[in-house]
Amino acid sequence: MARGHRATVCLVLLGVGLGLLLIVLAVVLAPRQGSCGPGAFTRAAVAADSKICSDIGR
Repeated sequence: MARGHRATVCLVLLGVGLGLLLIVLAVVLAPRQGSCGPGAFTRAAVAADSKICSDIGR
């Protein structure tokens, strides 16, 4: 009975270890977003009924 329990514990620990490894690899290898400064965007659009609001949004 002790052998079966030990094997189960080993399999669970192996599964947890592999899960953590996959998570770490996913975080490390994930593509990075380009960093923009505050108030800067790489793409944007403005839609407004008023020319003044469009100018402010631009």
